[in-house]
Amino acid sequence: MSHKLLAAFNEGVNLAMAGDHPSAIEAFSKVLEEDPRHTPALSAKGFSLARLGKAAQALRCFQPAI
Repeated sequence: MSHKLLAAFNEGVNLAMAGDHPSAIEAFSKVLEEDPRHTPALSAKGFSLARLGKAAQALRCFQPAI
């Protein structure tokens, strides 16, 4: 994983842990733009979407991650 992707992923994790799920989703989306199969970003984005009550969108992230 490139340094850029790792930084974006870590930013998303920190934002999600702080409860800022909309911003975390943006960070995970940046990772997925570069690497659509990045399983940790798919899972983390799905988690944040689920926390925001967006179950259908979350499922679309979780399915390719498993």
